Order: sequence, then structure tokens, then C-alpha cells
Amino acid sequence: MAFCISGLPGTGLSSFAVSLAREGFTYVKLVLAKSFIGLSEDAVCAEIMNIFENAYKSKISAIVIDDFEAVIEFSPIGPRFANKILQSLLVLIRQPPPEGRKLAIFVTTSMREALSVIGVDTRYFYEEVELYPLKEPEQLQKIASEACSTTLTIDQNELTQAREYLHSNPVPVKRAIETFEFVTHEAKSKTISWTTLSKSLRQHNKVSILKPTI
Repeated sequence: MAFCISGLPGTGLSSFAVSLAREGFTYVKLVLAKSFIGLSEDAVCAEIMNIFENAYKSKISAIVIDDFEAVIEFSPIGPRFANKILQSLLVLIRQPPPEGRKLAIFVTTSMREALSVIGVDTRYFYEEVELYPLKEPEQLQKIASEACSTTLTIDQNELTQAREYLHSNPVPVKRAIETFEFVTHEAKSKTISWTTLSKSLRQHNKVSILKPTI
């Protein structure tokens, strides 16, 4: 059974997929494109097949194929991709595990529409989940408490300001977590005010705008 987790870069795709894979599975394997650097297409296909065969050895297994487009060496120019690797993955995703075995496959991608164009469509997935940036103060507070063991305080006078800011500047989950970690370290406190957090978020935006592109 395969699941596709998509969203913009920074929305926590990898973390979300791995957290799901750790729930109740006895074997978990994370597949990363960097593991295949320097290998031929045939060698990559062999490695992927070996990963699935190892997963089949456990009764309840999970495989996370992180950044699917990178694994298949996808380029939007053309488009171009490693067809052997793509076809191997699609066959294995659709192939049921041996009798008595259960396998969940979590695929992450930040290029969902582009993958659909080359045939990686809904036929291959039991369910698709799209992650979005945070746009509500309550979402930020939940991330603070559940992911960062931090308390974000927003008083009634700040609530409207916080909501307006987030609607205009949605915050990816990954950036929210990084900002909370930075602010709590600087403040040496596990309780953070909206004023402190918003100042750091705005500063981050300035740095992103000024950072030169290569």
C-alpha cells in the first residue's frame, strides 16, 4: 500500500513521512537519492530491489522514498529522468508483498504535478496527502508545543496581527521549527511571545530576500 505526500519545499515532507513510518512498523528504510551517487542506472535498480526484498523479510515494514524526483533524476527540462529507475520503482510500488507480509510505502515529492505528467499518477497510491504552510496562529502554537516542546503565547491584542501576518506570509513547517529552536536558544526560555517570534520570522524573510541566487 503506497501513499504520496506532497507539498512545497520546507513543509516538512520528510519529517512527516518518517514519523508515519515509525508508527507500528518493525522495519523502516529511508531511501535517499544521495545513496545512489556514482552508481549506474542498473546498479541503482539493483539496490532498490534489494531494499524491497529486505523489507519483505519483516512482517510489517515501511519504506520511505524521500524526494522521489531526485531518486529518478528528474529534470523539468525536456522533461528528463532515469526511466529504468522510474519503471523499477513503479513496478515495486504496485507489486503486493508476499503472503503474510505487510508493506507501506511513503513517497515524498515537492513536484507532484510534474510527476503526474510522466505517469506517476493516482493509480499508484492508496491515498495522497498534501502538506501546506502554516497560516493560522493556532497551527503555530501546536507546532511549538508538539514539535519543539515550547509554548507560544499570543494575547488577544496580538491575535489579529498574528493572523494577518500569517495569511500574508505562510510559514513552512520546517522554517517554523527552525525559528522556534533559534528563538528559544537565544531567549533561553521555553515560553516565547508572538512579538519575539514574529521579529525572528521577519528577519528571516529579509535574509532570504537579500541572499543572492546562484
